[in-house]
Amino acid sequence: MNTDQAILSFAINADALHVEHLPPNFFLMPKDRRLEVAALSACRLKARTDKKARDFCRQYASRLDNVPTLSTDKRFRVGVVTPVLAQIGGVESWIRSFVRIDTDAVRCSGVACTSSWGLSAKTVRAISNTVPVTIGGDAADTLADQSDVLIVWGRPDFCVQKEMPLVWIAHGCCNWTRRIVSNAGGLRVGVSQPAADAFPTDGAQANVIWNGVDPARTAYRGSREQARAEIGLAPNDTAILYVGRFSKEKRPDDVVRAAAVCGGVPVLVGRGRDTEQFEATMREICPRVIFPGPLDPPAIAYRACDVLVSSSPAEGGPLVVSEAWLAGIPVVSTPVGVIPEAEAKFGRLTSSIRVGATGQEIAAACTAAMDHPEIADRARAVARKWFTERAFLARWSQYLTDRQGNI
Repeated sequence: MNTDQAILSFAINADALHVEHLPPNFFLMPKDRRLEVAALSACRLKARTDKKARDFCRQYASRLDNVPTLSTDKRFRVGVVTPVLAQIGGVESWIRSFVRIDTDAVRCSGVACTSSWGLSAKTVRAISNTVPVTIGGDAADTLADQSDVLIVWGRPDFCVQKEMPLVWIAHGCCNWTRRIVSNAGGLRVGVSQPAADAFPTDGAQANVIWNGVDPARTAYRGSREQARAEIGLAPNDTAILYVGRFSKEKRPDDVVRAAAVCGGVPVLVGRGRDTEQFEATMREICPRVIFPGPLDPPAIAYRACDVLVSSSPAEGGPLVVSEAWLAGIPVVSTPVGVIPEAEAKFGRLTSSIRVGATGQEIAAACTAAMDHPEIADRARAVARKWFTERAFLARWSQYLTDRQGNI
């Protein structure tokens, strides 16, 4: 094992939640700077003891006397800055897709997570398989040194020491989103028109770039019967699906109330801050509720269930609807996020419900959605062209390439 492989192996074994990649230009730094960067990296990894980590890095840095040839990769380098990398969430899915951007003109230089709160080892590993991931208070500055532009989310007070262009992105349109983009300068992007409208009304333009999802997240290899059996559904059950975070603003309880009305079986995929209490409350509404867990990817749930419900009062995407479209499952949804834009362009793609719909209204919409499979067929055809990860990356690549000379 060579020296750089040794330190990465040490890093990964020290703490799986803090996979720290050394900067690509590490070998080109003066020896004193190499020592400083290596020691800081080891500290971020929360190794078994700081002394052991620093001693290891001191030996490592002192042996690096041969400087390799400078990379000839001249592509536009785009980094992503986020305050969190949790296990399940639309933003994490967006990042996992975006880091795969790799064209003749643009590549992703890495991801900086500025906090370890709620950090998911699985998410970090998934991203670090493609690009470097740095974690901690100075992660953004480290990434800035390796990037030509940074895409920033979730940090209203964001700044880096290096003067460089920023692309601020809005993933939602609620009051929280409006607050975190209230100081956005430079370029602005929303994942839908409502998300773009979350930026301050100061005359600066905000572009809309629709999201897309990896079709593999909806591809289940087994039969529908097998999927239903694994989930815990009987052959004649009408399964009403929810996928997402168990939080009040997402209204997962609407799915349970609708199922209680129509005699269906609610299947709730996800987790929340107090999952155990949430599950108990839901079973008070409908005794038979299935909780398969986070299911990342959720392909088996899309294959097993009969209809997906998304009754959130505000969304930027939502990505779960795009996944359901790709999976070919009927969708009942409030007219939020990208849905009104997509339906204006392509025709009806969902069975629509109003914000705050009752259980009876949602149950009726579920029945209507299942009675009209042609809507799901149309949505699937549209999603395969417009809402895949490949289409999403092509849109971002074009956006960045068009602006490369101006940023």
